[in-house]
Amino acid sequence: MVCLPPGEPPEGWQVKRLGASTFIHLWWIRRRQVWKSALALAFVLALVGGVALAAVAGSRRTASAYSAYLRSARISDIAVN
Repeated sequence: MVCLPPGEPPEGWQVKRLGASTFIHLWWIRRRQVWKSALALAFVLALVGGVALAAVAGSRRTASAYSAYLRSARISDIAVN
């Protein structure tokens, strides 16, 4: 396939104009060829998103764990010798 700048084709070239039905047909064929890879990509993205959400939830829980421990144990702020 040759990419040309917009405008008229070079002299002597035959250009076939494709209609909308041809475009839809080609799109449909291509879609059937790549649906498995698109599904795999969606699965990987969902898995990575789930791991990221779990990491955020774990970090929030870890950040609040120490202060919750201090409240429940009633640890004093001052130590007396």
